[in-house]
Amino acid sequence: MPSVSRFAYVRTPVVRTFVAPLAVLIVCSASAWAQGGASVGGVVKDQSGAALPGTTVTVLNTGTGAAQTLVAGPSGNYLAVNLQPGQYQVTAELSGFGAGKKTVTLNVGVESTVDFSLGVAALSESVTVTGESPLVEVTTATPLSVVNGEQLASLPVLDRNFLVVAQILPSAAPMSNLAVSTRFAVTKFGGVADQRNGYTTIIDGTTVDDATWGSPVINMTQDAVQEFKVFRNQFDAQFGSALNAVVNVVSKSGTNQFGGTGYYFGRDKNLNAKNALATSVPPFQQYRLGGTFSGPIAMNKTHLFAAVEYLNIDKANIVALPATNPFAAQQNGNYPFTVTEKIFDTKLDHRFNGKNSLMVRYAYDNQLTPSGGPVNASGTITDYSRSHSVVAEDNWIVSQNKVNTFRYALLYHNLYTLPANFDLAIGRPSYSVGQNGVAPQYFPRTNNSFFDTFYINTAKHDIKIGGELTLASSNFEAHFTEHGSFSFTTDLPFNVSDSRTWPQSFTMQTPGFYNYKSKQIAGFIQDDWRLHDRVRLNLGLRYDIDTNLRNNDFYTLLLANPLYKGLDYFVSSDRGNDTNNVQPRIGLTWDPRGNGKLVVRGGFGHYVTRNRPWFDETAMDKALGSAVRITDPVALSRFPDINGVLNGKSLADYVAQGGVRSLYLIDNSYQLPFALNTTGGFGLQLNNVTSLDVDVVHGYAGDQLGTTDKNLPASGPVTAANLRPRPQFSQVGVMVNNGRSWYDAVEIQLRTRVRGTDSLQISYTYSKSILDGVTFYSTYSGTDRTPDNYSYNATDTPHNLSIAASTSLPLKFQLSGVFRAISGGPRPVSAGVDLDGDLNTSNDRPAGLPQTVGRGDVPSQLAIINAFRTSRGLGAVDMSLLNIDPVIDLDLRLTKVISLPHNRRFEIFLEGYNLTNHTTLYGGASAMTSSSFLIRTSALDARQTQWGGRFVF
Repeated sequence: MPSVSRFAYVRTPVVRTFVAPLAVLIVCSASAWAQGGASVGGVVKDQSGAALPGTTVTVLNTGTGAAQTLVAGPSGNYLAVNLQPGQYQVTAELSGFGAGKKTVTLNVGVESTVDFSLGVAALSESVTVTGESPLVEVTTATPLSVVNGEQLASLPVLDRNFLVVAQILPSAAPMSNLAVSTRFAVTKFGGVADQRNGYTTIIDGTTVDDATWGSPVINMTQDAVQEFKVFRNQFDAQFGSALNAVVNVVSKSGTNQFGGTGYYFGRDKNLNAKNALATSVPPFQQYRLGGTFSGPIAMNKTHLFAAVEYLNIDKANIVALPATNPFAAQQNGNYPFTVTEKIFDTKLDHRFNGKNSLMVRYAYDNQLTPSGGPVNASGTITDYSRSHSVVAEDNWIVSQNKVNTFRYALLYHNLYTLPANFDLAIGRPSYSVGQNGVAPQYFPRTNNSFFDTFYINTAKHDIKIGGELTLASSNFEAHFTEHGSFSFTTDLPFNVSDSRTWPQSFTMQTPGFYNYKSKQIAGFIQDDWRLHDRVRLNLGLRYDIDTNLRNNDFYTLLLANPLYKGLDYFVSSDRGNDTNNVQPRIGLTWDPRGNGKLVVRGGFGHYVTRNRPWFDETAMDKALGSAVRITDPVALSRFPDINGVLNGKSLADYVAQGGVRSLYLIDNSYQLPFALNTTGGFGLQLNNVTSLDVDVVHGYAGDQLGTTDKNLPASGPVTAANLRPRPQFSQVGVMVNNGRSWYDAVEIQLRTRVRGTDSLQISYTYSKSILDGVTFYSTYSGTDRTPDNYSYNATDTPHNLSIAASTSLPLKFQLSGVFRAISGGPRPVSAGVDLDGDLNTSNDRPAGLPQTVGRGDVPSQLAIINAFRTSRGLGAVDMSLLNIDPVIDLDLRLTKVISLPHNRRFEIFLEGYNLTNHTTLYGGASAMTSSSFLIRTSALDARQTQWGGRFVF
């Protein structure tokens, strides 16, 4: 069995990869903040309303002592950009006038407006006004939400993952109960076809998205996150690689005061309720240990922050196949496994002088995540993910109204998956055993990224001009179906005398090692234009290109290889590239009252997502490896004798001697999926601490990805008399842009923000998500020549309500909680057999049946399902199987604060999750030929209790 030690070959290059670029950067730069941080600006006037150019404005971070001094422009305007989120004191001084002084709390990605009206010196005195970040955003048309450090510290979050906290925001919801791939993903945003294309996660100004599954590969400790912001459906041109959301995270920095935390969280089976599908409470024990430390290395100049966390969970996977499933007696039970995670984050901030500063941040995340399950099951795997992220950033104040930010980022990620067994794989409608079809697989990759942004502030315009370059190198060691895989369309035991029990197909391919390189280049310009005192226009233009999107050099070599004669029917040597990625964006805000308490906004944007190297690497693997997909019934009747299926030859000899090869290719015209999003709404400040945001959203996403077999006859089944166009190949799967999706929603957010622990946030989204395509790039369209995939998206959750609140109680107790009520998603279905003779059962369905059921015309869906099952000699199913379970969840935390001398305290936590013990069932076989069709096989966790403590100094 392959071992983790095979990664020894990447260790030495990793050291070189870290040290060389970072050393060059530190030696050459004199630098500072950016990170998509906060900004503060405004206008200085006298009491008659006349502008006061030349006013000296000082912006002071009260935590670090970092100060930036500006001189107001001709219109009295000033702007300080890319500031670390936190509390600031802003002072305006001009000879002959009394000084003005205001304090304000700045949040990530927010431009706060702080205006001054200065009186004549003899008649006025300095007045200090304390404020917060604005409750209503007047500078941008983007619908957005901020989760600050106080919310992160006070709300109950079982996984201590900032993306789980994001589920309290509009349009965001958990994914675990949805019928889509959730590998490394916990939260969905909006309704694009593939959630991995939908959003990007940025930490300290650089993306941390996985090249394989698309989800973030770094989970910072919760105590290391200063705050984060989610841009929904609209975002400025500086952001790319996403269709409908950007999660922008800023990590904590050190201050002039030494401080830190130490914490522990624990759980045990004795305080857990029994899962709805378990016969007994499964084994469970968890402990999470961590801490932080921060402080000055040099007062007002150099600061350090560090955080560490270790997680260990002993748990079990519950296999609960229904009694109708012929594999239930053999497979059902609780299967223990252990999850571990090690996290380390550290950041150094240094100010060289008033114009130059440097930030360097390192993050490490090491996850071991087994799936748990029977050792002979195909689905039982173990995922390993090890990530190193380095960011170094230089901020240079060029002049009073110009700032340049340069950033370098290194992301090294080692993702690999090991199967639980290496047995012959056998897939049936109701269960699959043997080696996992894609494991073992190994994906070490390195990204070196360079960013530069130039900021210009004038009386009317705040301009950002920037560019990005990423040099990406991805390796792939592949072992897809290396020991063979038989696929059946029936649960009946194999009987050589009964052709109904024979396999439908046999696949096998040789392992290999591949490397894929690309350059990802982007440029943008953003102008936030003050058309009027009450009107802002947000104008943006972005362009992205991936220089090796279609892997053209690889296909040129393949076409020249005589072993692939006939390949030119599917791909050509003149493939070109996707250069049509110009992305205009426009937004408008109107402050009708002129006081910033009501803003009407609207916007439109064109967005393009990112490529995932796994697409190209799997295509290389399938083409260069000896890959076959055999559908000849005579050969398949020799099951389970692989030697017999291959006519007594090895796989390599079988292909070399004319055996039919299968392929997977990237289409000649492959393009990055895009979205056209339109939003309109308003923000209203109801009182000094409460605001209401309402936005209407319409999103259309095109060129969504899927796979089709391009080696099919024009019509009719594939037979000896109706051959494939290129009979030297069998199935030729081609990744194409054949999908579309629509998302329409009303998103509502009510926020009450009080200093300290007291807060209330209510989010509600009413939405409709429609898909005409598939939800994963390698999924076939079903009846490929006549695809009909228009249906509700599997991630469609029409009603999404969340309430997050915290409050202080007497005797230094605090109570916080999160309540969620979310519609479940519809269930995908398929016939489970080949209906159109293309020798592929994937996604085939009877005419008129959408690919997801349980939403829409459910009685009609049930009638089509039962008519089909009757035609196959199977019993009718009940309407109840098409019902969709909602997620209803109440989580609470009770905290007791014990004050200690010298500004220290100890916090004791008691947390309850799913306190109402609501049952949410999901899963179940999607094939209509299965004996356990749509019978739920999984349930979300029952009530759980967690305890913990935190020492703060």
